[in-house]
Amino acid sequence: MDALTLEEYTCRTWPTLETVELDGWLLRFAEGVTGRSNAVYPLYPSKRDTPEKIAQVETHYQRRNLPPNFKLAVPLHQTLDALLDQHGYELYNRSLVMARPLTNGDIPEPAHPVTIEAFSEVWLADYGRINAARAAQLPVMGQLLTAPVGQRVYASVWADGQRMAVGVLSWARAYGGLYCMATDPAYRGQGMARSVAAALLTEAVQRGVKTAFLQVEAQNQPALAAYRRSGFTDAYPYHYRRKPVER
Repeated sequence: MDALTLEEYTCRTWPTLETVELDGWLLRFAEGVTGRSNAVYPLYPSKRDTPEKIAQVETHYQRRNLPPNFKLAVPLHQTLDALLDQHGYELYNRSLVMARPLTNGDIPEPAHPVTIEAFSEVWLADYGRINAARAAQLPVMGQLLTAPVGQRVYASVWADGQRMAVGVLSWARAYGGLYCMATDPAYRGQGMARSVAAALLTEAVQRGVKTAFLQVEAQNQPALAAYRRSGFTDAYPYHYRRKPVER
């Protein structure tokens, strides 16, 4: 499970609204909604001068009223990371990619009943209620979650007649990512997120997925512990470099 392959499949399973190819780099734009959809992925070998390309990146993002932003996988991008630091780009959101094989049949049983369904506006609205940070972004989130990139199913755990935990499996070929994992604050610590993950992993196996992955903030210790109990291990760290907005 090398870093380059997982970075590629992040792009193949998590959509954006617009992608521009720039000499081996993928520039992604989605009106600022989610870091993954609004960052440069420096995936492939380049021929042009890197400082020149950084200047072109800045022009593309500024035209869309977005801050220039790079997603940097630590094993792949140490030289570029140092160069962006010299150009004044700020480091933020240290995170981990975690992954696990799905060929050994050790997926835990969900502790809570989980429903698997297709996308609906009701599911999206409940996601915004559960994850308040996304509430104002739901129109764009809806576009991302219904974009023709990857195939998706949606999971829910119910309590007191409402969705209280949700998640999404998006897959392409033999790789599947878990996204939009969220639990209502009043119901955290009850194993609902692990139940969602287990149900989505079972669904992934049925869809022919061989490797599952997810991305989580490095400081989110409860989530890290829950995912490790679900069989995920650390694959590699990543972070973002963003150019500060001049005021």
